[in-house]
Amino acid sequence: MTLNKRYKRNIGSSLPFYIASVILTAISLLGFYLFYIAGTGINNYGDDFFESHKREDASFQTYMPIPDNELTEIEDKFSVILEAEQYANIEDGNKTIRLFTQNDKIDLCDETDCISEPFGENDVMISKGYAVNNDIKQGDTIKILDKEFRVHGLFLRPDYLYMLQNTDDSYKNIETFFLAYVTEENLNELCSGQPLTNYKVIYSANTDKTAFRKYINDNYTMYTYLSAEDNPRITMVHDQADLFVLMSWILLILLPMITVALISIIIGRRVRSEQKIIGTMTALGYRKLPIMWHYSLLAIIPGILGGTVTAILTIIFAQPYGEYCLADYEPMNAVFTLPIPIAIAGIVIPAIIYLIAAMNKVRKLLKSNTVDLLAGTVGKKGKSRRIFIKSKMKVRKKFAFRSLVGNYGRSFVVFLGLFLGAFIISMGFGFVDCIEAIGDEGINTFGDMRYEYILNSLETEAPENGEPVIAAQFDCGEKGLNLIGLEKDTEIWKTELSDGSKAELNGKWYISSLASIILNKEKGDTITVSDHTTAETFDINIDGIIENNYMKFIVSDRDSVNDMLKLPSNTYNAVISTEKLELDSSNVASIFDTHSMSDQTDSMMDEMGAMIFIMILIGALICISALYVTIHMMISENKHNISMLKVLGYNSKEINSMILNTNHILLPIGIIFGILLSYLSLKAFCYMAADMANFLFPTVISIKTIIITVVSVSVCYFGSLFIMRGTAGRVDMVESLKDNRE
Repeated sequence: MTLNKRYKRNIGSSLPFYIASVILTAISLLGFYLFYIAGTGINNYGDDFFESHKREDASFQTYMPIPDNELTEIEDKFSVILEAEQYANIEDGNKTIRLFTQNDKIDLCDETDCISEPFGENDVMISKGYAVNNDIKQGDTIKILDKEFRVHGLFLRPDYLYMLQNTDDSYKNIETFFLAYVTEENLNELCSGQPLTNYKVIYSANTDKTAFRKYINDNYTMYTYLSAEDNPRITMVHDQADLFVLMSWILLILLPMITVALISIIIGRRVRSEQKIIGTMTALGYRKLPIMWHYSLLAIIPGILGGTVTAILTIIFAQPYGEYCLADYEPMNAVFTLPIPIAIAGIVIPAIIYLIAAMNKVRKLLKSNTVDLLAGTVGKKGKSRRIFIKSKMKVRKKFAFRSLVGNYGRSFVVFLGLFLGAFIISMGFGFVDCIEAIGDEGINTFGDMRYEYILNSLETEAPENGEPVIAAQFDCGEKGLNLIGLEKDTEIWKTELSDGSKAELNGKWYISSLASIILNKEKGDTITVSDHTTAETFDINIDGIIENNYMKFIVSDRDSVNDMLKLPSNTYNAVISTEKLELDSSNVASIFDTHSMSDQTDSMMDEMGAMIFIMILIGALICISALYVTIHMMISENKHNISMLKVLGYNSKEINSMILNTNHILLPIGIIFGILLSYLSLKAFCYMAADMANFLFPTVISIKTIIITVVSVSVCYFGSLFIMRGTAGRVDMVESLKDNRE
């Protein structure tokens, strides 16, 4: 006699359970694997690309130009690498082209798909993302302000791997914005001889950064300073990759751990259902350890097979999936692989958990009396049989209620399957709702303001149109934020506080709700900020919080801000307006258009939509697999009841109604809890991602999403019941009753 003979027989008789468990384990681990390889692959590529292409440590602009000979002197004085970059922003129809000349020392280009001829007078290099999106290839002709250029090739550069037009944009816009390199002559021609200058710097280990910035400001009056750590075009490369890794670990906790727990419960119940066999083996003299190992080895099959299937699928699809996760970036040639330790962990961890679950259940059963095991009464207290004992309720309803309450462990497993499906599906569609809500909410959050023009100079004469604004960049610890001075009676910029009242811009200081969240500051707190250009620090008392989840700022009236910056009270360096203004392009450093937020939302949906719907599909598959396993378990545990109902003359339809339909009440409960947790999870995710994205996603789950979730989970639930409807009828009544008698 050997226990090994039971392996093949046991697996054969429980094949649906093993198949569904393998699928459930595999799907649950797949999300973790794929997001993990995407995040680590992007991080590795970013590190290598930044180093090999001399990524800047900071960039800045000055009101007075720095002569070329003085650039060399500054490099020697502060042990830095310094380079002046000429550029111009060209508005051409609905497109914005940022023209450059080639850099020699900092932010070097990675040129690809170049034609073999030397770069000519009428040639142009364009950013790769725009070219790919608009199907532009080498040798094609494009127009910039009615002048034709031949596309010499495509390029990537380290300070624009994440292609944002403005650093405070929420998302890239590769539909109407791109970079281009032309000759110096063409740059001057296209911008009427008035190119802008941006200085790039790489620090050494010996550089005194504060002294360097103070020297530049004292001698050339610095008006912008942007470190690489505050530049989302650079930081988003690692931030979003880190977000992928974070999501992978969240998925590892929320999906595999829940599904592993679900399967572990089922394994425990399956072991308990074989207590008569365990009792028989104990009576025949089998020792406890061989029995425990026997059931443990049966239990690890779903873990090993599921983990192995997932590892194989991930290795096959690692590169295409990783490249899909590059959608937010410029087209990068990153390599995506599944690390061997992670693959092994995905196989070993579920198997170990299943093994422990089975071994623990057998260990508890072996502590019971052998007679009770042989009788199959261990764990059956029978209290549910007394429920409604004197009630005249119909047999069907009484049986259903007793089955539901008397088997709370089984009911919990069914609930868990419904809950998990509702959670994942509503989470996926909830992401869509959050993204779609960005556009309208983002536009309205600024009130009537539609355009903000950042100027290259300090002005004192009132603008012909729009409202003057003074703006400066400040730091709060390691976080950057904007200091803004508005007109005291501004009617353009929305200054509504969180309590519904309006801010009093008369010597008082207010912080945006986004900055409040990221900096963890509230009304009445004191915030210490430092000027980007001079590194001078100021303590500001917060008088209130302005509802704005799309910009980190501290705001007061223009006189107060100018006084802090030691500028004349009528000074301004930006103009806000309700309509587009005709300003001298040579004096405009950047333009913020609130309408672009809708374009960014559309781009985000185009890039992320498929990823979200893959997540929804995974949720549906998990829901179906989990319900199939639990319903199969439910029928297996009710074999004796099914046999007795057959003896009493009930037909298959009636038996299905009594056995399979007992859990209908769990359907709405599972859906409600799943949607509730998905909302809370979305809210937590939006807050975690606020600092990285520089805005707070509105947390929204629409009525449409709720309806889709209810319908989807219901279809999965009733579909599983439909698939299993014939199983109850195939229960061998004679064998079941014999087994019950024995």
